[in-house]
Amino acid sequence: MAKKCKIEKAKRKPKFKVQQHSRCHICGRPRGY
Repeated sequence: MAKKCKIEKAKRKPKFKVQQHSRCHICGRPRGY
């Protein structure tokens, strides 16, 4: 399980498109979606 701050950061709209980071929206893993 990813830290809550990391999940929230991934949910936020990024200032630049390259900052977008896809995470699993259930468990928060960057690879498990």
